[in-house]
Amino acid sequence: MLLVSELATNACVHGAEPIRVHLAVDQGSVRVEVEDGSPVMPEVQRPDERSIVGRGLLMVESLSHAWGAEPFGAGKVVWAELPIRSGGSNLNRRDQMT
Repeated sequence: MLLVSELATNACVHGAEPIRVHLAVDQGSVRVEVEDGSPVMPEVQRPDERSIVGRGLLMVESLSHAWGAEPFGAGKVVWAELPIRSGGSNLNRRDQMT
């Protein structure tokens, strides 16, 4: 959920209308795509520890198996993929470490 929320929020804050969210399940992975009307591609920021913004794509990078952005129409699509674990359970990273 956090991954979908972050991609959608980035489109609302940094992109332009129309904004659409797509989810697809295919051969062991879930792909989240968020398209928006702005052609400006996202850039991963490296904020200092005092900054209160600029960590969204770092979270996407950390949570996803793969992610990227591509031109789409007059705007772009930003996507992220998550693997589907066998047995249908996707534990979060914290659960995997305990």
